[in-house]
Amino acid sequence: MTSMSVPTRPASNDKRVALVLQGRAALRKYQAAVYGVLCNAVCPGYVWTPLVESRVEDQAKARGISRDGVIRKVILPEQPTKRFVTVLKIGGAVAFLCSERATSITGSAPPVNGGWAAR
Repeated sequence: MTSMSVPTRPASNDKRVALVLQGRAALRKYQAAVYGVLCNAVCPGYVWTPLVESRVEDQAKARGISRDGVIRKVILPEQPTKRFVTVLKIGGAVAFLCSERATSITGSAPPVNGGWAAR
């Protein structure tokens, strides 16, 4: 898996890998692509969601620093783009993979992670 492996969350990492491998196995077993069935898994990075936002607030209180300080100094310092992935960015990748322009893309797991895998 090339997206966001998180050492403190091995169960999450295992789920990501299992999802990708399950899709690839289905392609092989059922020869789904022959029938136009494509199977891809988008691998997001840090996504700005209400859950992440609440964790930022919790970290700010626990560390005695501002919300922006948590984002800049704790969460995103190793993120090449220095910003979160948004739900819209993930949706854009999914929309592309579901479009006619992506009919030759199958069995892949494109990262939508702001360059996390490149660091």
